[in-house]
Amino acid sequence: MSVDRHGTAHHDNGSSYALVKQFDAAIERLSSANAVAAVSPVFEVIDTARPLMFDTRGLEALYTRVPAIEAAGFFGGRDWDYPQTLVPSLAVRTVRHGIAVTDSATRFLGWHAITIQRLALDPSQVMRVYFFNPNNDSGQDWGQGIVTSTLGNGELYGEASLPVAQFASRLYVFHYDPLKKGEPADIPTDDVDRAKGLAQDSWASGC
Repeated sequence: MSVDRHGTAHHDNGSSYALVKQFDAAIERLSSANAVAAVSPVFEVIDTARPLMFDTRGLEALYTRVPAIEAAGFFGGRDWDYPQTLVPSLAVRTVRHGIAVTDSATRFLGWHAITIQRLALDPSQVMRVYFFNPNNDSGQDWGQGIVTSTLGNGELYGEASLPVAQFASRLYVFHYDPLKKGEPADIPTDDVDRAKGLAQDSWASGC
């Protein structure tokens, strides 16, 4: 095994295979574990996943095993199982989405990648999207009264936020599991109409 100047470990094929096998075994034990086990196998999964995170082939192995991890109950009853209470520090850079950036006059400036951290009610009971904007974490004026908030609306350090409809009006790429669409009928139609209206009156004019 060698380590590059960035601290990334490079294992040979045999070592990578052994790490993956240990990880698979941990997932299997979690899946079949008794719910009242004294020591949760969750921690074994975490411990066996850690070396794979620093292995050049390990990240792909982790990615392909996400469905198995979820099926084994890894996230059950924890923050990851409830997006409205998701701990941001656990979700950093896990999912990237694309927004259409506009200026204060709603003129289109370009495409930009951000990371959604969580959805939660703010202190005023408004549902907001909390996200990391890697190029600029300060408040931004996107026009139409859409100004990203970084303080005073439940934001944690480094987060920006917007009400859901305002955020959705600038969203153009969103990765999701087609098998877990939830209940579209439960989405407030007012929010959908507002998001569409804001988009069509700015960067999505003509759509």
